[in-house]
Amino acid sequence: MALPNRVLFITTQYIQAYSPVNGSVDANLLYPSIYTAQDMQIGAWLGDALYAKLKADLAGAGTAGNYTTLLDEYVRPALLWYTILEALPALTFKIDNASIVQRTPQDAQPAGNDVMKEFRMNALQKAEYYGKRLGEYLCSNSSLFPEYSANVGPQRCPRSPYQNKLSYGFSTGHSATSSKGIDQLEYLRRFIG
Repeated sequence: MALPNRVLFITTQYIQAYSPVNGSVDANLLYPSIYTAQDMQIGAWLGDALYAKLKADLAGAGTAGNYTTLLDEYVRPALLWYTILEALPALTFKIDNASIVQRTPQDAQPAGNDVMKEFRMNALQKAEYYGKRLGEYLCSNSSLFPEYSANVGPQRCPRSPYQNKLSYGFSTGHSATSSKGIDQLEYLRRFIG
């Protein structure tokens, strides 16, 4: 079975040019992280309709005009840092036949957990900065991108740069549910460790 072709908004060369990722990193280790970060994070900022439009344009003749500006100036910088955040565990660990093992380079010493957490936190702050910048640009220029407000159920609507809370619903043991909000960065900080 042939794998489907995926349209990615950035390349491994882009990552290596604009981040601390070394040129010796195997591109095959970065592709899953690019795809996941693009689909989960950038797709959430764009909403499904605009996300699909950009993928279709790139699969075809390419983007033009405002869409090129959106992609080059806002989408790609955000995707770069969301990809780094997603890739760090994959670049450090691999799943082997027996278990999960840590990669150990021959000419370098692996960083400790504290350094890894600090690096991930730094990547998270950059990803959220560029993501919010993307969202603010889209909100301020929504008339340039009709797809931005063209989502209909069950499509994802774009993530708002002005709402910094994630809501969680949970059962109180009765038929009613209650929800609590938590700051997104605080949630991700807890997740990182």
